[in-house]
Amino acid sequence: MTIPDLASTTTFPPFAGLPFESDDGFQDAREEWFLVAQVRQNMTITKPTVVVVDRAGDEFAITFEDRGVDLRPVKNGWTIVVPRAVRSTPAEGKKGFVRVPEGEGTRVKYIPAELERVVE
Repeated sequence: MTIPDLASTTTFPPFAGLPFESDDGFQDAREEWFLVAQVRQNMTITKPTVVVVDRAGDEFAITFEDRGVDLRPVKNGWTIVVPRAVRSTPAEGKKGFVRVPEGEGTRVKYIPAELERVVE
């Protein structure tokens, strides 16, 4: 198995490099990409939500449309990997967030290590 180049911003873009949900054609892209970020806080109240920070230091939320996703085992400091992540279209003065669509929550993976250790 080939170890992926985690330094590649094409395969592992930071939050600012993710396509927007409203971008035409992002669903048809052939290449895979993954958002890799470190969990800062579990903000789940009604909708599963974590606040994370990416390798560029950008802090943002990731929300899960799957109400059954259990984020209780996920610890602050762990790394989250979201396949084919896209940004919401931000409201004026906001930066948006990442929304994991319903049925996709189980594709998101967690690594019990800080982001810095994962990308070394």
